[in-house]
Amino acid sequence: MKALLKLCAIASTIIFSSGAQAYLECGSISVKGLTVQASRENGSAFENTMRIVVSSGACEGVTYAYLKNDHPAYAGILSVILAAQASNQNISVYVKEADGIIPGAKEIEWVSK
Repeated sequence: MKALLKLCAIASTIIFSSGAQAYLECGSISVKGLTVQASRENGSAFENTMRIVVSSGACEGVTYAYLKNDHPAYAGILSVILAAQASNQNISVYVKEADGIIPGAKEIEWVSK
């Protein structure tokens, strides 16, 4: 399980290492409030999105970290998050500095263990 978690973390870091966007390090967090939503008829801001609650860390003003399900690294990042949650381990979360889909929400850049 640890090897899979490390492999997923390395893969997601490589995928996100290109590009010059600014990001925020949210520190090591326990995975709480994981939600994966499909299309919603009510037009939820988080439809077709995976979202976690950012309960602690250095991301002042950030309540949620999210990733749209059409993102190329969606499956890998979701796997790392689920593995961390299943093994009761913390993950490090990095989010884009840019404004998210709602106030208090930031798009995930990458996660690592």
